Amino acid sequence: MAAYYSFDDCTANNSIIGFNGKLIGSPSCVCGYSGMGFKFNGSDLIQLGEDNSGMGDVLTADEFSFATTIHTAKNKPTMCVLSVRADCTANGYEITYDPGSSRFTFIFNTPSGQESTSFEGDQNSCWQFMAVTRSFNRFLFYVNGKSAGQYLFKTNPNLRSANNPVLGGKSCTGAQNFEGIIDEVRVYSRLIGVDRALILTRPVNNILSDHFQVVFANRPYSVEYFTNCNANFIWNPQMGVSNPSAAKVDISTDQTTRYTVSSTYEGCTQSDTILIKVQDPNTLNCDNMLLPNSFTPNGDNLNDTYGISTVILAEQKCLFEIFDMNGARVFHTIDPEGQWDGTLYGSPAPPGAYLYKIRYTCGDRQYSKAGSVHLIR
Repeated sequence: MAAYYSFDDCTANNSIIGFNGKLIGSPSCVCGYSGMGFKFNGSDLIQLGEDNSGMGDVLTADEFSFATTIHTAKNKPTMCVLSVRADCTANGYEITYDPGSSRFTFIFNTPSGQESTSFEGDQNSCWQFMAVTRSFNRFLFYVNGKSAGQYLFKTNPNLRSANNPVLGGKSCTGAQNFEGIIDEVRVYSRLIGVDRALILTRPVNNILSDHFQVVFANRPYSVEYFTNCNANFIWNPQMGVSNPSAAKVDISTDQTTRYTVSSTYEGCTQSDTILIKVQDPNTLNCDNMLLPNSFTPNGDNLNDTYGISTVILAEQKCLFEIFDMNGARVFHTIDPEGQWDGTLYGSPAPPGAYLYKIRYTCGDRQYSKAGSVHLIR
């Protein structure tokens, strides 16, 4: 990685040696995607790299990768996220974003003329974590953990620009300067792989800790809405929710209900849902023990741990074990709500297939279930 601007110290300094940035105007240091970020007011800019630092060369080389996350209100016009060119006639490119349609546009300036391509953002998310990778004439785009498209030049384009890249403005296509929050800027002097790009841009904020659970009637179940910032929360329906304006709540209901939580921060609102399925103990199917087929313990708060989905089947007595393919036990618990975090002796366990075995008491009988799970990194 050539540069990482986390903005957590409220400066534009690079967390790696060299390429410190420069604040232009007075962008506000506010709560961001992770830690702190900078809020742009339409006249603020951030220059990536000091004058003549060579950052422009990095971001217009034959191979590079760039990633950042942005947050803005849906009613804003098309705005410039990044500009990498000395002037409007020079080689380089700019990236713009239209909040209304949630679309990014990549505009290239080459000696043979101007070309452009657009790709969709995540219409259901306020935070847009986008990445672009270049390998000679091929550009790949990613948004919020998904591939968003590609653009292929007929020949390798000359985008070389010694000018310092600028966040938040200097558009040559009529896009306005950025209004909103920019955070987590990463610059690589190489191509990052597809898997790395998908993991890097996967959402870790504004998501619920769970999306489905089976419970007995009026049995409280805890669920948390992960967010880095103090947003305004509203749960709907509110009946059975311990605190309808909180991020972490206990839900208690006597009928199967889909709950929605909405959060509003800096003029943008998004939501997530969880289905609470109420199980009648008189019709309980003790054979229907459910577990996921895979999990991804990568620290994004989404599918990071592995455990039993239908914990109500094993509330009386339970032994839950996980083994590697050589038969060595890597995890065990007698708590039906216990979760494996994907570690082995404090270090990340290797990706691949693992075996699980559950012995549990349901009703007046003992049951067992075995199967496999894939750990994905």
